[in-house]
Amino acid sequence: MNTHIITEKDFRHFKRQAKKLAKEQRLKHTEALDIVAKKNHFHHWKHVVENKKRVEASEIAFKSGLIIALDIKDSENVEDGIYFVRDKFVPYFCECDLYKEYIKGSTEIDREQSLIDCRDYILNDLVFLRYLSETPSSINKALSIIQQWIFPSVCYVWLNAQFYDADKLGEVQEKKYTLESFFNKDIVIGSGFDNKEQFNRTFHLKFVEGARIALVKYDGSGNAETLTPRQDLYPYSGSYSWGYKGSGVLNLAYAVLGNCLVSDTNTIEKNVVRFVEEFLSELDGDSEHIFSEAEIVSFLN
Repeated sequence: MNTHIITEKDFRHFKRQAKKLAKEQRLKHTEALDIVAKKNHFHHWKHVVENKKRVEASEIAFKSGLIIALDIKDSENVEDGIYFVRDKFVPYFCECDLYKEYIKGSTEIDREQSLIDCRDYILNDLVFLRYLSETPSSINKALSIIQQWIFPSVCYVWLNAQFYDADKLGEVQEKKYTLESFFNKDIVIGSGFDNKEQFNRTFHLKFVEGARIALVKYDGSGNAETLTPRQDLYPYSGSYSWGYKGSGVLNLAYAVLGNCLVSDTNTIEKNVVRFVEEFLSELDGDSEHIFSEAEIVSFLN
């Protein structure tokens, strides 16, 4: 896969490295950013930003949208349109799911060779498309859209980061996504999470007429709700913000954690400052962002 693909997580990590370096060596922040960029095989920080921007749509589609993969032989007559478009960066985000599927059932695995074979399969045998319209609220609705606009011969489907093998979709029952299905690994979950077996929320930080707003979507639904402030925990009358450390960001942190944890005020208070300093303040303050509840849970643990 392309070594110059920069995810939102990578971008935040680089910015943290630069902030630490600037403090330790008394450098200008811009100088520290360029040093970190070069250490990670980029020409300069602008090169990092450019590489991040080119995959933003692909990452958002993987986290909170619809992606399909076709056998390359079945894609010959498929053209980009108003609903689906080919995406060469999407495979980077889908690779982990396909590798796990590729080695499933194997008893003796040469992991290095298996990874090479899997990547060869992804790059040479599959074509990936992302859906450009409103994300369907269920896998059944996603299948209906796929069959209506594309074709029945789909190999794999991703909906809101949930992976489906098309050969087994007949066995799929409508179910809520769990953290385990998102990461496919065990993570200790704080006992206070609202409906802790379901981690379906996505949080959307947007600009509307120059104002910063925060929305929350449930279960991958296309209908978003305004994120309600937790004024019972943080009596602040201002707006939300991100990308720095201040009252607006703290207001957002309480609202996001309060939406997930609801009544577990101890866990909220224990983590809210760290959530500001290591997550929300690291976001680009001039850009819109999407992150999932599963990412928050992973961060807290």
